[in-house]
Amino acid sequence: MSLISCIPRCRVITIKRFHTHGAAVIGNIDGLDRADLTTAQLMKKVKPFIWPKSDVPEASRFSKYVNRLVFEDAKASYEFIAIEAGNIPSLENVAVISAPFAAYAAVSLLEPTVDQYKSYTFATVKQSTTRKIGRGLVEKLFSLDHRFHTNRETGALLKSDIDCSSCNLHCFYSSNVSTRLYWCIHLAFLWPTLCRISPSYRTPYRIAMNKADMDAGNLATDSLLNYETVKYFANEKYEATRYDGKLANFEQAALKTDRTLALLNMGQQAILGSCLLFNLGMASGILDFGQASIAAQTMSLGEFVMIASYFQQIQRPLSFLGSTYRDLVQARTDFETMWRLMEEQPELGEGTRTLSMDQDLEVRFNNVRFAYGDGNQILNGIDFSIRPGERVAIVGGSGSGKSTLAKLLFRFYDPQEGSVQVNGEDIRDYNLKSFRERIGVVPQDCVLFNDTIYNNIRYGNLNATEEQIIEAAKVADLHRSVEEMNFGYDTIVGERGVKLSGGEKQRLAIARCFLKDPEIVIYDEATSSLDSLTEQLSFQRILSSLDKATENKSLLVIAHRLSTIVNSDKIIVLKDGKVAEMGNHAELLALNNHYRKMWDIQSNEKDTSKKVSEVKNFCPYFLRPY
Repeated sequence: MSLISCIPRCRVITIKRFHTHGAAVIGNIDGLDRADLTTAQLMKKVKPFIWPKSDVPEASRFSKYVNRLVFEDAKASYEFIAIEAGNIPSLENVAVISAPFAAYAAVSLLEPTVDQYKSYTFATVKQSTTRKIGRGLVEKLFSLDHRFHTNRETGALLKSDIDCSSCNLHCFYSSNVSTRLYWCIHLAFLWPTLCRISPSYRTPYRIAMNKADMDAGNLATDSLLNYETVKYFANEKYEATRYDGKLANFEQAALKTDRTLALLNMGQQAILGSCLLFNLGMASGILDFGQASIAAQTMSLGEFVMIASYFQQIQRPLSFLGSTYRDLVQARTDFETMWRLMEEQPELGEGTRTLSMDQDLEVRFNNVRFAYGDGNQILNGIDFSIRPGERVAIVGGSGSGKSTLAKLLFRFYDPQEGSVQVNGEDIRDYNLKSFRERIGVVPQDCVLFNDTIYNNIRYGNLNATEEQIIEAAKVADLHRSVEEMNFGYDTIVGERGVKLSGGEKQRLAIARCFLKDPEIVIYDEATSSLDSLTEQLSFQRILSSLDKATENKSLLVIAHRLSTIVNSDKIIVLKDGKVAEMGNHAELLALNNHYRKMWDIQSNEKDTSKKVSEVKNFCPYFLRPY
């Protein structure tokens, strides 16, 4: 049984039903530093996973013992024949004579049974290891920063399953003494060849094939997630052609891998032939030596049979050399890349302070400056505060930094200069989990799980009761719509919530946030998918309900439509990454500057839309404007 069979090959995270030619290994995820690890280092890392406390070592030792008994009993049987062959007085002694043969037969039958028992006990280790490594990989991905995930393709960070490799590492973990002896003999022939060919010659081809497969999977995933966009522009053939180009790259890389493997196998067969000639020579020598030793009575017939049997078992593993080595190289490449991902460290540090659950929170942005990577400066010295129970709205043009403020508050990123403070303490000093549990977010683009409406709302508080979940839906003005559906709260929303309208998705996100019951609530353009009538009626009802339910809680509303934030306690206007204006609705209108211009533009758009609606209702159908 191979211990490496429990190492997940960590195939790239492609969505299997999208990628029909097979998932690539996780290898070569862009941005991961490549640092070659020795085989000894890799085996040291994997040992805690594949050799936990269990009865496998005992089973392995028992298998070795029975394996040795086979040869010992064979020796005893032949020695008994040699001694008693000319001394059989009657048939009554047949039972006595047959005893050694019966023992030999019994032990021969017991050997494969015990060997399979070893495999039986090792199955627990194998499946447990797969589970542990799979969970560890997912936990690692979720522990990494927002920046790590935004810099990677979705197809390289989503995983359909962890496929266990069937690769063998008999050379490292064989439980059979004779197999280790076999390796000692033939490694003298193979070691120079394998050590030189594998790392420097074949491994780069394998990595190139993995990357080509990953690129093809990423493209297929991206295309099918944007299925509607492809249809809008009738670009089906274009997408198929692009995918075929990626498959062509994979084909060429796979050909190089397969051809180099064939060349390696040819060399192995040549070495195998040399080993067989060597073995024949040794066999001839052993026969001559055995015959002379038996004649000189320095070796018994049983000892000669036992040595010949050992020698026969030594030759047996030679036939598995090619496949064993191929699987070893493949498993090593896959595991090395997976482990580099496991050792990736988040950029954001984490403090130890925790927030008291009964403590009111006051937020302050203190001279915050921020840029994404090496790009343009997004925020340039932002200063403002949010007191407990205060509703603060952020408005400004596209790219002014509105959503960036929300990401900094939730600590997806840290500012390059300045700080975001809660109750006078830098949020970098707080434990991330305890801090984020106090913040609720209704995102601009609400992505839902492919699950029921009930479970999507419940995600905000996994311990919530059914009554609390329904109440959250009522607060978000979603309950009535859900009741009209055929399956009610058991309705499956589809992948990314495609079966719901934009307004229903955002109401569900609001219900989920309300169920979390946070101290700070962030609405990031939460009305972008609501029509004007819904915006004025439904969203105002939502805010009215939240006013009653979230007293003394801070609200940060990032808005494009100014009509939704006229009742805010404070409105902050961003321009060129700075606070251009600050005040309530009336005060900002009185300034007659940036906010007033935005208000007038949106008011004119609203009046124009109203007039068009009146014309449509008055005119005959064929005269209505488009």
